[in-house]
Amino acid sequence: MNIFELFAGQRGDLISSVMIIVLSIIMWVVFSKMPKRKKSKVHLNILIALLMTVIYHVTIIIVFGDTIRSNVHINPIIGDLLFFYLYFGLYLISNATTLVKQLLFYLLSAGIVIGVLVFNNTLLSITTTIVSTIGAWYFLSGVGNFKTRTNWVLGALGTSKILLLMDTFNYVETDLFSIGSTALLIVSYTIMLTLIVEHLMNIMQGTYESSISDALTGLYNRRYFTKCINQCVKKDLIASTIFIDLDNFKRLNDSQGHAKGDEVLRKVATIMLEETEGIGIVGRYGGEEIVALIVEPSIDMDELTETIRSRVKKEASFLTKEGEYFVTTSIGYSTYSLGWSADDFIKMSDKALYVAKGTGKDKVIQYGSEEYHAYEEQEINKQDLVEEKK
Repeated sequence: MNIFELFAGQRGDLISSVMIIVLSIIMWVVFSKMPKRKKSKVHLNILIALLMTVIYHVTIIIVFGDTIRSNVHINPIIGDLLFFYLYFGLYLISNATTLVKQLLFYLLSAGIVIGVLVFNNTLLSITTTIVSTIGAWYFLSGVGNFKTRTNWVLGALGTSKILLLMDTFNYVETDLFSIGSTALLIVSYTIMLTLIVEHLMNIMQGTYESSISDALTGLYNRRYFTKCINQCVKKDLIASTIFIDLDNFKRLNDSQGHAKGDEVLRKVATIMLEETEGIGIVGRYGGEEIVALIVEPSIDMDELTETIRSRVKKEASFLTKEGEYFVTTSIGYSTYSLGWSADDFIKMSDKALYVAKGTGKDKVIQYGSEEYHAYEEQEINKQDLVEEKK
């Protein structure tokens, strides 16, 4: 038996049904894992459509058997309407549609099924196939970001119906048209499955990204950034951390408004992302504090941090009615030393930042540098004087 004999005639119809049952069950499992929108019946609609599709094709295999070929003008129409019902459910996921329009769609589908079964008319079946395919193509081909592929789905389905009709009226005495119809129908369901899987993957990716990122700046959040620091320390990587704080940020919010403060934060975040692209990651540590982990050991940290500082002052500053409002940053950084914990690694950069703040702001201080030790010694002396006065 060759491939043509295998997929031709009734055997081809049964094989098609078996494969569609398998694809529908996989779709059911995948779609049932998707997050559900509150007060939305979309998931229920699609799950019902998949269940009806499975029942329909099981019925074809068990009940109709030898009579399936004689009912070819009835059988495909019901199958097509189930497919369109499933497709309409997928459309509703990313397209707002009123309840009235949904009810009209379902009533029209039910009316077509009743009409086909009651009148049992070949011309009605042909008309229904053509109108349903064109209608679905016109109204449903804009599903989310999948427009091109949904056109392929409807194109494959529509072509399969044309081939099936040509086979039904014996325009050519060959099983090639039946084979083509079967194959294209399976292709339609396969593409539909890939759309559902991709939609689920996009949801999962979006959920994961929102759990590790800061909503305002798009940078990694503190928890994820700390996790990266821990991994870096465990591997004893030669890396550096940068701690940035916007100078006088409260005054900026109070005088220019929180919206302008948020805008400045986003601008600084963009600068940080651009300067660290390919060499590290950036996170929002809290408030106006932004941190970076640089994992490329060949980077000149003095040059990098100074570039960030000067870019922020140049690009984040803005004009007001009173004149130019200068946005400046104080920056501290440290390079990892063996024996440091993850907390130490961040804390050393934070200490360097503190020195930058205490020595005039709008500057960069490296942990352990001469300027750092000079300030630290000065603070110790001040503390000793205070203790002596007591």
